[in-house]
Amino acid sequence: MLFAARYSQLKSNDVVHIHYVAPSFWAWKGGEARLKNLATFVDHVLCILPNEDVVCRSNGLAATFVGHPIVEDCLELNSGKLKMPCEMKIEGNWKDFRNKYAVPSGATVMTLLPGSRLQEVTRMLPIFANTMEQLKHSFPELVTVIHVAPHQHVEDYINKVVHKWPVPAILIPGGSSQLKYDAFSVRSPRISLFQ
Repeated sequence: MLFAARYSQLKSNDVVHIHYVAPSFWAWKGGEARLKNLATFVDHVLCILPNEDVVCRSNGLAATFVGHPIVEDCLELNSGKLKMPCEMKIEGNWKDFRNKYAVPSGATVMTLLPGSRLQEVTRMLPIFANTMEQLKHSFPELVTVIHVAPHQHVEDYINKVVHKWPVPAILIPGGSSQLKYDAFSVRSPRISLFQ
């Protein structure tokens, strides 16, 4: 309710409030009823899951289905293959990734997801750098894979910061579907994901 109260104070006739990614109303007990409250301070919801838009509209909330980024990746990476949607999968090629970036076979690989907005990236990357500085003594072959959102300011900031990074870093550009799944599939004696 605090969320609703805070945003209802911001509601203005001059500003259109669009919410990207519908709340997980389907996971809540009585979740659909909560959508009516959302309608008091949000003008439109962009839904990433099929049928969310229908449920939102039936509860008085303007909504449009826009698709899910991972589903879009799956469709792109499976194009040309005659498969039913339930048979589609995304597979990374960790051997090619290790070879392309010369990742030693015994290396510990840490995948970092610093965020997609400049504000969160500038907050998270120094924390990650400090963590890597502390971990590099325990893991002598530590390599970080940093996923970079496709946003020019984010890209510029990460490129600047990575020059002072305490361990080897591999940057994965945001628009490269196959490469990001290859990076996530890297097999390591120890693999971790920080978000």
